[in-house]
Amino acid sequence: MPKYYCHKCGVEIGILNGNINDFNPTGNDYQMDKFFKHTIPPTINPRLITVFDLSQNKSYKSYIVNTLASGCIEIEDEGEINIVWLAGKTTGWKYIDCVFQCDVDAVKVVLHNNNVNIHAYPTGSVSLSSQTCVCCGANIARPDSWDD
Repeated sequence: MPKYYCHKCGVEIGILNGNINDFNPTGNDYQMDKFFKHTIPPTINPRLITVFDLSQNKSYKSYIVNTLASGCIEIEDEGEINIVWLAGKTTGWKYIDCVFQCDVDAVKVVLHNNNVNIHAYPTGSVSLSSQTCVCCGANIARPDSWDD
């Protein structure tokens, strides 16, 4: 089961360095492939794919920057570190076998410490609704610092 840290604790304990470097999210073939994969609705049958609601490079980069600036940290069982931002609005759509399933409302950035492989994809916030920060106990889906 993944562990979650709020953004503040992630920065304080050094999981997230808080420094958003200037990077090009489509700067190499790998990143360009991920950009196209998650910005163009599927026409072949990938089992599961999520696609951003905006396909412009600038919008894609802003999703990454927003996620790094305020997202929570997810550490998977295998040790992979992801940053997840709950956007509070639709960020894209989920497809299974090229058939629309539902809207999604979060963004996940993977390989955040690697400017060559960093990329993002839209995801849903449902799995975060009951998670708390393992460091301070703050609710991940509704941090105390959010306004009512």
